[in-house]
Amino acid sequence: MSAPSPPSPSEIPFAKDYSPTKAFAHCFLPVVVGLAVALGVHMRFVLPRLGTGSPDLNRMIQMGHRLDTPLSDAPTLVFVGDSVTVEGIDASIVAKNAPSGWRVFNFGINGCDRAELDVVLPKVADAKPRAVCIVLRALSIGRPPDVEVDGAYAYNLGGFPAAWPPGWMESDTPGVPPEKVEMLRASRFKAEVHFRTAFQQLINNGLRARFRSGIKVARSDDWSAPFNMTASISGSTLDNHINVLGEEVREATADGTQRQERDLEKLISLLASKGVTPVLIISPTHPRLRETFGPTNARLKTVAQAWAAQYRGVYADASELFDGSGFADGQHLNEKGRGLLSQFVGSKLPAP
Repeated sequence: MSAPSPPSPSEIPFAKDYSPTKAFAHCFLPVVVGLAVALGVHMRFVLPRLGTGSPDLNRMIQMGHRLDTPLSDAPTLVFVGDSVTVEGIDASIVAKNAPSGWRVFNFGINGCDRAELDVVLPKVADAKPRAVCIVLRALSIGRPPDVEVDGAYAYNLGGFPAAWPPGWMESDTPGVPPEKVEMLRASRFKAEVHFRTAFQQLINNGLRARFRSGIKVARSDDWSAPFNMTASISGSTLDNHINVLGEEVREATADGTQRQERDLEKLISLLASKGVTPVLIISPTHPRLRETFGPTNARLKTVAQAWAAQYRGVYADASELFDGSGFADGQHLNEKGRGLLSQFVGSKLPAP
């Protein structure tokens, strides 16, 4: 018996209707349409309402939007910096202890170390506050970590790169390598697409906040007291944190501090050139780290005093302002420390 012959194309159902165009329409077009719809929902509804899904990243964007409104309508002091500023400053207490007339904002952002100050300070200065306070610590003249990818795109959406002076990031800026500069300067569309996982991020951050004790989530646009820590650590947990901080400073300053000092002075010089008074405060140092940080802190105090004199600024040393009871961990302040440091800074301000 011979094998049956294969059917001709005319005998195959629908074969006579086959064409590449119809195959595309049936197989690929729905995928393309689905992606377009998903992207449209993300751009139109998710980003405007949920933002990036991360409170810290949303704060970067919100800060940029707040700085679009000039700060020159009243004598304004703004704090910039990282988690030490977030946890350590209550703007309302600063204003209460300062000479009458000051308006105070805490623009601290978790992770906003010196590399990220390079990103944000030009826009801060362009908003024309009367003064900018930087709370300095040993790591301020140590090698900073690179700006993270998420942070680069968030600062992009906050409009910070548009304020950079010509050539601001063209030199070798510590912590801001060329690939991160490219992200910071990317199109708004590319930055928005980067945060397409915003809903997932929101869920993850919500779960972490729910199951972590001693931590609260501050509003992204809280410019007064945006602290997150509500409890202090002790015992072996504190011991481990003290050891980690000591090693962190040793590694960050292993190659010396001259290059880092030049970058920090560039920021202070920029403020002065815009008519903004730099206020340089040496952060409280935990008693158990004063010996470890001693040489670095001594150098920091020397250069900060010199910069305050050169750039018509204000300098104050709070490194030994209080004992260990003012600390939530090895470097961040608790409620007591936050109140004392805020009072201290307010008392050092000149009349506006």
